Amino acid sequence: MATITATLPNGQTIKRTTKRVYTHALTIEIEYTDGTIGYAKAEWAGRPDLAQKVLARLQAYAAREIGTEVRRWTTAKGFENTGIYRKAMTAMAIPVNA
Repeated sequence: MATITATLPNGQTIKRTTKRVYTHALTIEIEYTDGTIGYAKAEWAGRPDLAQKVLARLQAYAAREIGTEVRRWTTAKGFENTGIYRKAMTAMAIPVNA
């Protein structure tokens, strides 16, 4: 088993422990109307062609979600609106650190 890492644009490192070989981490950078930036959970790809396939899927998802409101789940109230919207979403392929 080896631990692989990828570094997001904000400097945060994401890790995965695996026996497999991965070349890219794929994620979506989300800019919210309150000024914060977040990253969706990363997916991993083992070849550049697979990374492009996942990237295309994430780009289509991002295009659908721009402008939608963030909803939170609480055990007391269930889903509730936050008044925060997804302002911009960018799908990205990040090479795995050597």
